[in-house]
Amino acid sequence: KVFAVIVALLTIYCSFKRWVTVLWKVRQFDCVYVFMWATPVGSPILEFILRHLSKRLVYDMEDSIDAGSSWIGKSAKSRYLLKVSDANIVSSSFLEKRIRQINPNSYYISSSVDLNKWLPLEERSTAPGSAVIGWTGTFSSGAYLTPLLPHLVDFCQKNNHKLLIIGDFILTEYANVNCIEFRQWSKEDEISDLHDIDIGIYPLPDKEWVYGKSGLKLIQYLALGIPQVSSNVGMN
Repeated sequence: KVFAVIVALLTIYCSFKRWVTVLWKVRQFDCVYVFMWATPVGSPILEFILRHLSKRLVYDMEDSIDAGSSWIGKSAKSRYLLKVSDANIVSSSFLEKRIRQINPNSYYISSSVDLNKWLPLEERSTAPGSAVIGWTGTFSSGAYLTPLLPHLVDFCQKNNHKLLIIGDFILTEYANVNCIEFRQWSKEDEISDLHDIDIGIYPLPDKEWVYGKSGLKLIQYLALGIPQVSSNVGMN
């Protein structure tokens, strides 16, 4: 209950700050960039005000945010912003085609990494005859990995391989499996942690929500010279 109260109070406080920003500051700028929404809850009142106060408005739609099974923009906020922005940025060519039916000024811009920082290792230290199979992601995308875990564990145990899972969660039922390592994701260690992977995996189901994903995991794996095995869907 205490945690819920803290979250509620922070949401109210941050929403108030956002209202102040929109009402008193956005007119100073030549362009306003909105990522996902102006505020995360409520009707698109603030988005309406933002549109009318902004000289230019660019809306960046994260994946298929709030996408319904039959149309883009289930949320009133995202649906409104998609219609009225001067330009929309989307994460896949699939979304570009669909959202251009709402607003012709919609463009797919690929996810990217800084190739001055995302550099392959010159040599790998994995012992001969073994390999580290790796995956990185959040708790929500972990749902795509979970169905494969029994098979991956069996494969790794039989072949002296290791499974490295980098994210913001630990699956307690696998916490004591000796061939699995759960590692907490951090911005500072992201590249060095991925360097420990010999083969990157990216499982995804063949669903409409997935078609809006940008394939960032594969971009990260391949930028570091890590071979990948992925589901043949969407941007993959």
